[in-house]
Amino acid sequence: WHSGYYLTFFNEFIVMNFEREFSSIWSKSAKVVRWKEYPAYHTITTILGWSYVHFFLPHCFLPFPLLFASRYMPVYTSLLYTHYLFFLGWLVWGQVVRAWLMGENTDTRVQ
Repeated sequence: WHSGYYLTFFNEFIVMNFEREFSSIWSKSAKVVRWKEYPAYHTITTILGWSYVHFFLPHCFLPFPLLFASRYMPVYTSLLYTHYLFFLGWLVWGQVVRAWLMGENTDTRVQ
């Protein structure tokens, strides 16, 4: 087993954690329900989804084909660890997103 294998699964874990929490908030937000009434909703969410898939997810799989830290760490350094800032940063900026999206809900508990 090479270190890239373990790091890839760690990356998968933080991505799945983010997606589960964000999906829960998004699906229960009264704001989002209101936004869905606008014709631009589909276009905007499609662009944001495409951007997420193409600019954040590929970074998570880099360690697997590169195998060893001596190969994938320079790549992550050149990318400024963007995916870790995004996904691990969710612990902080996620609270702001939750407060903003759930602000109009009468019951703000998110499971």
